[in-house]
Amino acid sequence: MSSTAPLSGLMGRYRAAAGLDTALLRFVFDGRLLPPSDTPEELGLEPGDVIESQTGTMRRLSVHKKKMELLFEA
Repeated sequence: MSSTAPLSGLMGRYRAAAGLDTALLRFVFDGRLLPPSDTPEELGLEPGDVIESQTGTMRRLSVHKKKMELLFEA
């Protein structure tokens, strides 16, 4: 992905591929919730950084937790 593209595209593709409920899925980097409108560049993300996906309610976050490695286009 481009470092200047909003994370919303990546998040949408991940949700579709994982078949997870959009309302319960959150993306986190270094303990911080990631807004879909932010870009990797704005967040200071670098190639190889790992974004965690977490599902569940606020009472029970991390019922399902996976990691994905962030890869940038050359």
